[in-house]
Amino acid sequence: MFSSVFWPALALLALLASAAAFESTVPVIAWSSKSARPLVKRTVISDSEFNSDVLSRIDCRSVNILFQQPEIHASDFAQYQSSMSQMKQAVLSAESSFSIPYVVADDEREFAREIVTHFKTVCGSDATVIRASSADDIPSLDGSKIYIILVSLAPIKGRDGRVQRPVVEANDALISAIIDRVSASTSDYFALYSAGGDMQRLGARTSTATTQTVPFKKRSLLNQYIFINTGIMSASLPIILGIVVAFVGINILLGVQAQSRFDKAKNE
Repeated sequence: MFSSVFWPALALLALLASAAAFESTVPVIAWSSKSARPLVKRTVISDSEFNSDVLSRIDCRSVNILFQQPEIHASDFAQYQSSMSQMKQAVLSAESSFSIPYVVADDEREFAREIVTHFKTVCGSDATVIRASSADDIPSLDGSKIYIILVSLAPIKGRDGRVQRPVVEANDALISAIIDRVSASTSDYFALYSAGGDMQRLGARTSTATTQTVPFKKRSLLNQYIFINTGIMSASLPIILGIVVAFVGINILLGVQAQSRFDKAKNE
């Protein structure tokens, strides 16, 4: 009776711990019309590593599109992939792309602010910033100029905390429309999709901001490599508990000894 209740409970605990390990993370998906070597092959990365090892290596293109989706999580892509088919097709048909499912970021607004700041820095003060909520907000693009297009997508979660599929589909259609609009004007663009705060506000608040990142080789050993964190601990504890219980149970079973001989029945 105990084992029939314990093991399902242990499996549920492990599942919840694994989900909690990636709770404070945001996904990053980027694609471009130009060929480029992959920037990262890891699925989990800290925000500081993303800034220094990934974002710092992204150059300015003629058109740089930043899609901001509030409260998005990597698990939403698996559950609502049929409602994101147009963005998926845009990524697959691009010349180059990369994705990081889990970027550890406690503050989505700060994470989005760092991305906007980077592109404002590398593209320079001559870049034209366009804040778009629809494809009609994007004017005719001049091929001799540099553009940064900030797109704020509608929140996909309602007041009850559940994802609204019609909103996901509407955002997917908006992403496709903007990509088609940009592709018709230029063959040199870069698109980045991630979570974060309101791009309308971030664009204004980061106009004079600058970022300073420490090169990977100049960091201390603890900053270069994350040996353990709360996510690893929360996922490891149920596994360790299961191993201990299994070890104790096997030892108990091995300690059971059958009778070596049987006594003769007494004659009545």
